[in-house]
Amino acid sequence: MRSGGLGGRILVVEDNPTNRKIVKVMLKMSDLQCDFVEDGQQAVDAITGGLAPDLVLMDCQMPVMDGFEATQRIRHWEVRNDKPHVTIVALTAGAFEVDRKHCLDVGMDDFLVKPIAFEELMATLGRWLPDAKYPVVQTHPAEPSAQDRDSPVFSEKKLLFLLGGDREFARSIILSVQEGIPAYLDQLETAIATGNREEAARKAHTLKGLAAQIGGVRLSERFNEVHESIKRGTTDASVLADLRQEYSLLVDAWHRWL
Repeated sequence: MRSGGLGGRILVVEDNPTNRKIVKVMLKMSDLQCDFVEDGQQAVDAITGGLAPDLVLMDCQMPVMDGFEATQRIRHWEVRNDKPHVTIVALTAGAFEVDRKHCLDVGMDDFLVKPIAFEELMATLGRWLPDAKYPVVQTHPAEPSAQDRDSPVFSEKKLLFLLGGDREFARSIILSVQEGIPAYLDQLETAIATGNREEAARKAHTLKGLAAQIGGVRLSERFNEVHESIKRGTTDASVLADLRQEYSLLVDAWHRWL
């Protein structure tokens, strides 16, 4: 993979440790300096406390303070203190025009949809970073269509598309995600069982993106269904047995691929 001639300092605002690791590995392909915080409040504190990144990658759905409120607070602080406008790029699983409009309305500058494709990330950084010197070079084919998916459980084509065609990078990401998903499933089950709909929706939203990031096409779709049912108030903890079985099938497919 090539990241192009990128330079600068990036602040990554992301509550999920596995997503932070994925973004960190992607950014290591360039000469960028990176700082990481875990929620919007920490991002506001960092910037108002003197951190001056060239660009912020801002997750939208986070506990404590979400990315929308954090962006608004940063913009108000910039105006009140006559500070330069820092570029803020949204990271969100919402792929519709209404999602993009909301991001721009609160003061964000651009929009990246999860799961994050490596070359889309690099192209976005190339548009906004002041020291970008040459464009990203594509190294993989176009995104696979539904007809191109090689398995309903695991799509190697989708995985490699998102990760720039780099198989070793893909293997490292799979191993990292595989370590984290069982704990997230436990947390989702607890949130559903205790009636904590906000936390359950957040976990399902996170798991949908994680599964998609590593080629788990069907599992990602199942988490999306659960996310929607949680918002409607029609989900109970019994759904976790099916999700765990689906995850086991994905793990088996990973092991055959690895």
